[in-house]
Amino acid sequence: MKIGENVRVIRILKGFSQSYMAKKLHISQEGYSYVENRQKVIGIEMITKIAKLLCVTIVEIENFNPNISFNQSNNDNVICDLGYSINYSEEEFNLIKSLLESKDQIIFLKEKIIIDKEILIRLLEESITLLKKE
Repeated sequence: MKIGENVRVIRILKGFSQSYMAKKLHISQEGYSYVENRQKVIGIEMITKIAKLLCVTIVEIENFNPNISFNQSNNDNVICDLGYSINYSEEEFNLIKSLLESKDQIIFLKEKIIIDKEILIRLLEESITLLKKE
């Protein structure tokens, strides 16, 4: 397997989309697709960033063989992003997971408030326009 193919398989096994990877790497989704399809030369800096994001080493990417094994222990009470893996107790992990879910709920509610305020502003602008015509 080529490095690009290995990256693609590992990314899929980790549950990441190309869009997610591209966003984290600060490149376009199309640019990231070129990396996986080897239509673009992967420099050492880029492969290092990809490896860190996938929580694997460059050697693991080069030697990856999905038919032998894939250690998914990173999914069990480990938070890994940009190369930092931290093992948490189950209690700590569940607390972090709960906090992240709460954060997502707060973001959703704030986005709803923004939409409601935008609607209110539009209605007020329309009312002002109607009052000016009278």
